[in-house]
Amino acid sequence: MKKIITITITIIILLLAVGCKDDEYVSIDSGSYLTSSQYTTLIDTLRPMNNMTKATIDAELNNLGVTGADYTYFSSSYECHSYVWSSFNDDTFDWNYYVTVDIWVNSGVLNEGMCSYYSE
Repeated sequence: MKKIITITITIIILLLAVGCKDDEYVSIDSGSYLTSSQYTTLIDTLRPMNNMTKATIDAELNNLGVTGADYTYFSSSYECHSYVWSSFNDDTFDWNYYVTVDIWVNSGVLNEGMCSYYSE
């Protein structure tokens, strides 16, 4: 009986040690989200375009070498193409948000005054 208790305690200690690893944090590569200077370039590129769609914006992000965004679309009298770069932190069980970008379009034309870049 003593041997079973010793083995059980040893297994519990090993499981706790493995479960407390520091390397479970999932970081995001700084090259995979949109920087503020790339945002300026993106807006400058989109400004003269007509008939802008998500595919147009995605193509320009690809040209900038930016990947890994979650995408959300909102529509009212304007269209909002929202991109969020984030990662999940296994240590805190919460999200780390890096950059949020909203690209507002009205009838296929960029509405620059409503566009935003937010970095945390």
